[in-house]
Amino acid sequence: QEMIQRCRKLKLRLTRPDKSVKTYWRARLDETALKDPALEVVLPQASEISALDYDLLTPQRLPGLWQTPEIAVQAIYGYFAGGKAVKMDRGGYEEPIVIPKASPEIIDVAIQIAVREGRLWLIAGPASLLGEEIPAGVLSGSAMIQAPPEAIPASQLLPQNLPGAWKDGESTALAMAVALSQQRGKNLPWWTVKQAIDGAFRARLLEKAIDMGVWPCDYAAAGTVRIHVPKAEFAGAKAGEQKFGSRAASSELRGSEIQDLADAVAELTKATAGHDLRFFVRVELSGDKAAPDNVVEAVNKVLTKVSAKLKLE
Repeated sequence: QEMIQRCRKLKLRLTRPDKSVKTYWRARLDETALKDPALEVVLPQASEISALDYDLLTPQRLPGLWQTPEIAVQAIYGYFAGGKAVKMDRGGYEEPIVIPKASPEIIDVAIQIAVREGRLWLIAGPASLLGEEIPAGVLSGSAMIQAPPEAIPASQLLPQNLPGAWKDGESTALAMAVALSQQRGKNLPWWTVKQAIDGAFRARLLEKAIDMGVWPCDYAAAGTVRIHVPKAEFAGAKAGEQKFGSRAASSELRGSEIQDLADAVAELTKATAGHDLRFFVRVELSGDKAAPDNVVEAVNKVLTKVSAKLKLE
């Protein structure tokens, strides 16, 4: 049995009670199949394989398949067209093997699983897929596959490193996906971008806007996910800088709610004795058009009574 498991030149065929046939090639068999008396050894060219291990399609697993970092699905079809002979390096000598025949349908199933499991990255026109199902009609001979892209560091999403995604201190998950793809010269899979954004949230380098859309989400909803740097910057801190282990609550408050907060300061101070309790305030004046200078001056006159640091700019 161990010899059969290790043999790469041969193919195993199992005829089931219903007369259907299952073939195995370069795949480990389970104990049930190994003990089945109907299991037989055949040459690779003797019949088509009925299933293909998706992991075999990953780069450098099969000799002669990956000549470049990116290959067309059509090249895989040709590789398994039947009768192709390749040489496998056995560490000091080369062993010739014959690649069995597999139908495009069998190959498509293996590719679909490999993409869904995050083992292969597929690009077909504007579609860039990894870690998700391939929609019907997208997988064809002209589609390209390659190894998954490298993980994106969370710090790469900060305004100074990804300026094309930011406007007025705010971005969206969609804007980040577009900007990152432009940086790398090809459409990145949403799964990769989503992992980077999630990492930035966990590291507290970025924050979700209060009225942002649902997160995590699919690519179609990425435009609704509004993101900004932590509010600590309003206290004069650098964008993205926040004390380790801190927790923050933020919300837009009406005038009456600010008065309620002022009344609660004494209680909050008592509840947080021994800890650093800080308040960050942002006063924003907006409208259909810019406020006239006399209004801005009037507001600033009132704000300076609270703190010299508060001033409309």
